[in-house]
Amino acid sequence: MKKITLIALAFAALFTVQACKSQTTKAPEGISKGQIDSVSMAIGVYFAEMIKGSNLDEVNYSVIFNTMKKIRDGKEVSINSMQGGDIINSYMMKKQTLIADQNLKKGEEFLAKNKTKDGVIELPSGLQYKILEEGTGEQPTSPTDIVTVHYKGTLINGTQFDSSYDRDEPATFPLNGVIAGWTEGFQYLKEGTKAILYIPSDLAYGPQQRSAEITPNSTLIFEVELISVTKAEAQDE
Repeated sequence: MKKITLIALAFAALFTVQACKSQTTKAPEGISKGQIDSVSMAIGVYFAEMIKGSNLDEVNYSVIFNTMKKIRDGKEVSINSMQGGDIINSYMMKKQTLIADQNLKKGEEFLAKNKTKDGVIELPSGLQYKILEEGTGEQPTSPTDIVTVHYKGTLINGTQFDSSYDRDEPATFPLNGVIAGWTEGFQYLKEGTKAILYIPSDLAYGPQQRSAEITPNSTLIFEVELISVTKAEAQDE
């Protein structure tokens, strides 16, 4: 797990424990119960968001709150704060390895079946694509060509993680500034083409955790529409 995530969790835990401690003290004059409840709710939201953002959704909340209650009451617990960091790191490393292995296997199985479907073309790199609507315009031929595209990205289970359509704003980028699957895949498309890119993990983000949805070794699917191409030589004119 990234260091910054551990720091965020530590701060969240600190705020929550302080909230528990505050239950034993009298609120300052002029502070209402409603204000205290609002602050308490805000702390709860903050703490929950930190857990969610750290891929720890499976935690046992009853253990969390029972532990905080013990600390608030001055009772001993079997784990101290220093040990806690090591336990979280060890757990997350094991979890990430398991997820990476599972994603790799599922991705390989998906691509093996997908390449047998009508219209799907597999390239030597392992990248697969399917033309939905053939365009007739310019075709990028260099990694330094700049393209403008609309796209929707999903996992193989259908979970959507990004969409320029939802933002109603196409993306513009040089082909060498994106994942390898895009750099290669768009060079097979012409302006006006609508297609699907099926990208194996080694041509996407590999073993890194990209987001809460894009976990290690995720195979990605992009529905894309190539709107325009600016050739590399035209950029120098």
